[in-house]
Amino acid sequence: MNILTCRKDQGRKEKAKNTEKEVEQGEKERKERKRLEYATWFTIREHQKHIAR
Repeated sequence: MNILTCRKDQGRKEKAKNTEKEVEQGEKERKERKRLEYATWFTIREHQKHIAR
């Protein structure tokens, strides 16, 4: 292998690593969004219960 193909492979590996990080970050964001949505829904529901009393 010459230097150029080594660099190409290194670039591919880095790209794959970055993609993996992006996927992981996306999952974290999705979980956080879901948690916030549920917390908001729960808060509204509790508030409505108090109003109904």
